Amino acid sequence: MELDVRNCLINSIIVFLAIVPVVVSGVLQTRDWKSINRTGIHTELKRAKKQFIWYLFQRPLFEKRGINPIQTSNQIRIKDVYNRYKSANDLAYVIKTHLDDLRRDSSEVQDKDIESEYFRCMTEPKSYTFELKNEDGTSICPLENMQIVVRSKMNGNPFSILKTPEGILEAKVMSISLSKRDTTTLLIEEPGRGMHPSMLDCLRDLVLYDVNTKQKKTVILTTHNQRFICPWTFEKMFYFYSSESGSEVISLEHALSDKKLKSKEYLCSDQISPIFFSKRVIMVEGPDDMRFLATLKNILLTDEFRIRKICEEKSENENKLKQFLRSLHIISMGGNDYAKQIEPLCTALQLTDRRLRYYLLDSDALLTIKALINLDKMNIGDPQLEILENNGIFVWFAYMKTIEDMFDKLFISDNLKGESRIDGLKKKRKVDTLDEDSITEKLQKELKKYGRIEEALKCFYKAHDEKHHRTNNSCEIVNCDGMEKFLKLKHLDTKKDKIWNSNDLTDTDMRDIVKRIIDVSMKYGDACKYKEIDFPCPFKRLLEFLINHAERSYQQTC
Repeated sequence: MELDVRNCLINSIIVFLAIVPVVVSGVLQTRDWKSINRTGIHTELKRAKKQFIWYLFQRPLFEKRGINPIQTSNQIRIKDVYNRYKSANDLAYVIKTHLDDLRRDSSEVQDKDIESEYFRCMTEPKSYTFELKNEDGTSICPLENMQIVVRSKMNGNPFSILKTPEGILEAKVMSISLSKRDTTTLLIEEPGRGMHPSMLDCLRDLVLYDVNTKQKKTVILTTHNQRFICPWTFEKMFYFYSSESGSEVISLEHALSDKKLKSKEYLCSDQISPIFFSKRVIMVEGPDDMRFLATLKNILLTDEFRIRKICEEKSENENKLKQFLRSLHIISMGGNDYAKQIEPLCTALQLTDRRLRYYLLDSDALLTIKALINLDKMNIGDPQLEILENNGIFVWFAYMKTIEDMFDKLFISDNLKGESRIDGLKKKRKVDTLDEDSITEKLQKELKKYGRIEEALKCFYKAHDEKHHRTNNSCEIVNCDGMEKFLKLKHLDTKKDKIWNSNDLTDTDMRDIVKRIIDVSMKYGDACKYKEIDFPCPFKRLLEFLINHAERSYQQTC
């Protein structure tokens, strides 16, 4: 197997699967990984890498895995059809060597039944067989003159390995590698190339539950594929990322040892696990926010006229915003309370410290936000919500005085928790008697009816229509007869409290609404009124939030 060890470690996850007591000359056998700090982890991995590379070159397994030229460093030039098929056979070195051992009934092949079982498990319900044949159909010939013939049991017709699906070839290579008994340690770079996701799940489970118990192998995978992340691999993972000083490594078991994670299943789910492989992530609460933000991102990346307007004709800002949006992965959490589970993971992966994680939350998520960052009354009373936005958190509204007062009392009560009982009681007598549960309950009740995207849209269109259509018809936006009329044309019922339900909108209607929101907010950006407070246009603030973080992210690189 050809390995560029440096490249396989940078910006990857290494998953230690099926770990046995002795790994790489005992490197992991005598180490207490929980007690090693980040510097220690670097040292141990460098030591392990050196010994492991030595081990690989002393006992190499295979030279090449695939036949696709894009996967090989020494591609044979294709001159004619014969050479094309011959080169495919030559490049399928792993499979060809294995079949030759079977043909010669080599003593090295003690595990053909296990290999067949692994391959069948990964490829069912389809089934393929591989044979070595000469041009005359016999199997007696020097290996260099033999061709690999593949058959599908669906129809039984033979075909060349060149026409075999890449995922099937990868499954065959994996089954051969995992079943080879004289190998105790395997390092596999990017396993599962071309394999269907269900095949990847099967490969992962084979390694975890079969190779571990029956073969006693140590399998180390470097991967960018989230299918290998599950609750049973979670704490065996090492996360690598690039930094100015080189590459950094984080042991998840070590980084999360003091975190109380309620559900690893949630963090390993398909909706959350892209965090591991994203350059930047923004978490939103639910499907309406997800669809709105995804549509906004798409428009800003494809509509040159609007992104130019947003960036005030400054090409440098435009390039930064585009680069920022391309690298931004949107994740729907399923509710703001899940942020309390996601944030420890973001902190462990250094996404929070590196300013690579963001939240778009309804304003009713105030208690969740308090759990994420240190807040006080001044922070939430600021109409610009500057402290929150500097911490990568966007909410639609600032908070009215009633909520500020309740939050202030809750904040005082929360501070008292950390003090001794006597000191706490002394301070408590100097403030109003607090029943924390009732304050929290009242605050949550008040927040439930406060600050969602549909309310932002309602305040937004009412402010625009009142100032530019009802008082005087001063709106200069082409074909704009008022936002309320426009929303009704797009099948939104403006008389309902919840006027925004993205499930009722076609993709075309959704794009038209978001485009109009961009045009109106950037042209006028009228201040809105909600409850008892005046606040800046929420959609213009969101656009400025994205621009400011794009500027901050690329101020040194652009």
